[in-house]
Amino acid sequence: MAIYTKDHLPVNSVVLQDLQCLHPVVRKAEAGRAAIGRLCQHMRKVTKTDQLCDTVCSEWLLYASDNCRVS
Repeated sequence: MAIYTKDHLPVNSVVLQDLQCLHPVVRKAEAGRAAIGRLCQHMRKVTKTDQLCDTVCSEWLLYASDNCRVS
């Protein structure tokens, strides 16, 4: 199953790569902030509105500023 998944997932997808910003270690890095911005740009194309992006950016600031420890 793992081999099939590895061979058939679109791992070169820019969107999937940008989703790494959700990892707790990456959330405070500048790369994570840039990735969430790119994801919002992709969502604007799909939703044709800025409302979702505004919400995501607000939630991202809360997530990035969370002081929970990562183990």
